[in-house]
Amino acid sequence: MARFDDEYYTEIKRSIVSAFQQLGFIRVPIDPMELMGANGIRPIPYLNAFDPWNLSHLMMLNDCPSGISFPLMTSDGSETWYAAYNNCESAKRARFTEAHECCHCLFRHRESSDVAERMADFGGGYMLVPPALIHELRLNTGAGE
Repeated sequence: MARFDDEYYTEIKRSIVSAFQQLGFIRVPIDPMELMGANGIRPIPYLNAFDPWNLSHLMMLNDCPSGISFPLMTSDGSETWYAAYNNCESAKRARFTEAHECCHCLFRHRESSDVAERMADFGGGYMLVPPALIHELRLNTGAGE
């Protein structure tokens, strides 16, 4: 398992805060879909992105049951990042997957690795429950309570 030092975690946090700044406002609970939209990332539900009758699609989904992110080149040579997520999972699981895949896009991960997964896991959790925001808003209960 990849290990990060404090500076690395600080850099991940800065990237998430920068993504929040692109959104222009903060409300609780954090909506990963809004954050993706504000940062030019296009979310795609699995049911819209993949054909369940296509064997290659099924094999890819088997490797990535919750989510996958990827860039596609546009006609002008720029990249558009996409975050596909399994919209058949529970709402809480799908929400974390959206945040996790958003982080892969923000960090421009092009390949799967232990480091990339660890960054996206930490960044996704930090995105959904950023301690600085909790402190700033003086929150002491969960959003669902």
